[in-house]
Amino acid sequence: LSRINFKVHVESARFSPNGMFIAVTHGRKLQIWRAPTLKVGWQFVKHQQTTCGHQDDIVDIAWADDSLFVATCGKDMTVRLTSVDRLDDFQPLWLCEHRSPVRGVFFSKDMKHLYSMSRDGCILSICYNLKEDEEGEPKKANENVAERPLYCRPGEWKIANKCFVGGEVFQKVMRCAFDADARLLLAGFSTGVFMLFEVPEMNTLQKMSLGGSALDVVSLGAKGDWLAVGNAEIGQLLVWEWRSETYILKQQGHHWGVQCVAYSPAAGSSLSQRKAMSTADSRPEDKGSMLAGRLLATGGYDGNGC
Repeated sequence: LSRINFKVHVESARFSPNGMFIAVTHGRKLQIWRAPTLKVGWQFVKHQQTTCGHQDDIVDIAWADDSLFVATCGKDMTVRLTSVDRLDDFQPLWLCEHRSPVRGVFFSKDMKHLYSMSRDGCILSICYNLKEDEEGEPKKANENVAERPLYCRPGEWKIANKCFVGGEVFQKVMRCAFDADARLLLAGFSTGVFMLFEVPEMNTLQKMSLGGSALDVVSLGAKGDWLAVGNAEIGQLLVWEWRSETYILKQQGHHWGVQCVAYSPAAGSSLSQRKAMSTADSRPEDKGSMLAGRLLATGGYDGNGC
């Protein structure tokens, strides 16, 4: 529908929760664009451009739940919080507590906590504490303050919790993912280990190893019940249900590339065949036809077929 050429490597791109904006980072710059709509057309419109003050490349972007604030982290070991538009009484945040490049930054569901994780395994949680209403203030003034966005109300940021995970010095964090609804933080390490944490308590829920190679992708899904980790070096993908400790999917690709690909024969199933699937008298050949055109087989140079 639309295309933007930044002419440089794009590190991260995220849609806002309300779908109105998209934040894109390349290098030390952060650009916020208005998403295409039917009224404006299928083209991105630049909303604003800000550098966020980072001294090195920006690695990750996080949107607040109200789509008014954006948090960024970078290789300069800092975390910054900015607003999409200029807001009264809002003070940008600059966090310099980490000692290594920050891999990810995340908002809690209620926006009161901001989590970040660095390469050396440091998980940092900061909390925004609102100031209590002073006695003697007019009631209308308090009502006006309550209507403002959270970070525009009188308050201050404080470090709520800080811990180090991983253990070994040579074990570095490669990727991390967060589920705000389930309050789960997933981290993948350079030694093939992935760990699951509960925030803001920082409790370790599970720790497993996928091998000795670094994990390139980690993700959380199914309301935090499933987690997916991937290893590009050995071509392995694992989908794990951590509550019941069972495999949903465990697949390993080819080591030296794919030589040939083949689909299953595409035989479209009729409406009568689909209806027969729901009856007890359906034939086995009718059940098999439902998978027609949905199976893929690959053959690799390593002599394996998948």
